[in-house]
Formats: sequence, structure tokens, C-alpha cells
Amino acid sequence: MADFIFLLQNVVSGLLLPPLAPALIVLLGLMLRRRWVGAGLIATGLVSVVLLSTNAVSSALLVSLQVSQALSPTNLPRAGAIVVLAGGLREQAAEYGSDQPNIFTLERLRYGAWLAKRTGLPLLVTGGYKYDGPTEAQVMAQTLRDEFGLQPRWVESRSRDTSDNASYSAELLREAKIARVLLVTHAWHMRRALLEFKAAHLDPVPAPTVFARVPNKLTFVDFLPTARAYFNSGFALHEWLGIAWASLRGR
Repeated sequence: MADFIFLLQNVVSGLLLPPLAPALIVLLGLMLRRRWVGAGLIATGLVSVVLLSTNAVSSALLVSLQVSQALSPTNLPRAGAIVVLAGGLREQAAEYGSDQPNIFTLERLRYGAWLAKRTGLPLLVTGGYKYDGPTEAQVMAQTLRDEFGLQPRWVESRSRDTSDNASYSAELLREAKIARVLLVTHAWHMRRALLEFKAAHLDPVPAPTVFARVPNKLTFVDFLPTARAYFNSGFALHEWLGIAWASLRGR
């Protein structure tokens, strides 16, 4: 049943988000092309792709998700542990000959390691989402050992999404009688992560990394479509959809 729900969530997400959603809107418009509604749908689909592909829109969407400031490097808050959320893998990276953290996971790991070395707090890495081979958390743990000289105390490998990250991490932390944690993830992912970790009856202190920003002065270049901007817009819309789903579940 859990596999079916996970699959259903991904199917629905794919239908509602770029790149498929704008394509479906245009397709529906083409089916209704002899009516003014059809023309409107075609225009909506095409314009949405162009707008989402601009840095002006994508950066604004990412910034809209950021709910907390960076921690002060000289005045770090007290907590019982540091929780680092996975962000994906590079499977079978040719230059290493094994699975490696992708850029999102590596950015989070680096900040988690930085915090651990300055606070002495134990690390929990969380992330599953692999049907064969090492999980995200296992790869994260290996990277911490090999490249940062740190041994995580907990390696949570069952989770498939942010909700699972929170609930399974909470199980491990309750056994250690820890509730207050420094929660490490990207600034644009923190809003949803906080909802899930609070729902799991933890006391998360946001420790965001990699902040997006809207340029102080927009230029013509910020309105030129790029693949990177479209990619970032997709991430932001995925987060807002996840937040809406969390709200429906009473988070």
C-alpha cells in the first residue's frame, strides 16, 4: 500500500508540475482550437513556460519559500543533534565508480559537517529512495567519513520523502531522548521540512543553506528564458505543491 501511495503521489505531482502540466494545457487547447477557450489555453501554456524559464520568476518563486535566516556563525543555537536531509544521488558516478551525493545532498552535507565540527553535536543523516544498492543516507554517511572525517551517529535509510524523513528520524531521536535538533536543508526546502518535523513532535531549529535571492536590480537578461531558470521554477512549484499537500494532511 505504501508503494502505491508513493507512486500515486509522484504521478499526480508529474501531472500538476512542469514540464508536463504546461504541455497538457497546450494539448487541451489544441483539442479545442476552434473555440476561444482553446486559444486561451494554448497561450496560457506557452506563456507559462516562457515566464517560468526566466530568472526573474524562478528566483522570486524560490525566495517566496524561504522562511528563516541563516544561523549566526558566531552564535549557534543549542540542540541535541544535527539532522541532514538527503537531496538525491548521482548513481554510479563514473569518476568514482560508485554512487555519490548529488549537488543538493553535498551542499547540505557540507553545512551539516561544518555545524558538527563547531558544535560537537551528533549527526543524523536521513534518506532512502533506492530499490537497489546503497541508500541516500548510506552514501551520505560514507561521504562524511571519507571526506569530512565525521561518523554520523544515526543513518536513517527507510524514508522516501520529507514526511518520512521527519517520522523515521523522530523514532531514532526519541530513543536517545532528543527533541531539539538543528535541521539542515536548502533554504527553499525548509518551509516544508519544518512543517513535517514539527508534526513528528520534534523541535526543529532551522539551519538552512544555499539561499536564493532576487537581483536588486532586474535587467533585460533576467527576463531571457534559460533551462536553469525553468529547472529552478520546477523545484519551487514542487515545494509549494508539497506544502499544500501537507496542509491538507493537517500539518
